[in-house]
Amino acid sequence: VKRTTKRFVERNGAQAMNDTDDIKILSKHFTRVYNRDLSYDPQVLTKLRKRKVIQDFAHPPTRDDLRAAIEKMNTLAATGESGLSPTAMKNLSEEHEDELLAIIQRYWDGTDTNPEWNTSILRWIYKGKGKSSDPNNYRGICLQDVVARYLSSILSTRLLKMLEREGIETQLGSQPGRGCRDALYILR
Repeated sequence: VKRTTKRFVERNGAQAMNDTDDIKILSKHFTRVYNRDLSYDPQVLTKLRKRKVIQDFAHPPTRDDLRAAIEKMNTLAATGESGLSPTAMKNLSEEHEDELLAIIQRYWDGTDTNPEWNTSILRWIYKGKGKSSDPNNYRGICLQDVVARYLSSILSTRLLKMLEREGIETQLGSQPGRGCRDALYILR
C-alpha cells in the first residue's frame, strides 16, 4: 500500500519515522484537543435564568421516534463497527423493528448497557490547507454504530424541540436552517 500522506510532525518539530510514531503523535494531539481541562467560575451558573423542567422529553423513544430517525439517516452513511447499513435498517420487518425499539428502550432505561454504542471509530480527514504533516490541519470524523446514531438522532430531535420552546432568537448554531453564515450576514 502506497502512503498518501507525509509523516506527522510533533509540536517540537520531531518527525515521525514510522506508523507507530504517527499513532503516538495523533494520540497526543487528539487527547489534547478532546480532553481540555477548562476551568470556569461555578457562580456564573447562579446568574442564568432558570427554566422550567420539561418532563415530556424523559419518556422512552417511541416507534414514531425510531422511524423518524431511520428515515432521516442517509442510506449511504458509513456503517460503523457493527457493519449494519442504514439501507438494511430502512428495510426492517415490523417484527425486527419492534425488537430494535425494545433494545433502544432497554438502553434508555438503563437495563441494557450496549457498551459498543459508547465507542466510536475516529477517522481524520485532511482539510486541504497547510502542511499535511501537521495534525492541526485535519478534522476528526467520529463513526458511531448505526443504532447509536438513531439514539443520537432521537435525542437531538427532542433537544431541538426544547430549544424551539425555550431557546433565544439569537441562537443560530445547532438549529435547522440557521448557522454561522446567518451570524456573518447579520454582522455585515
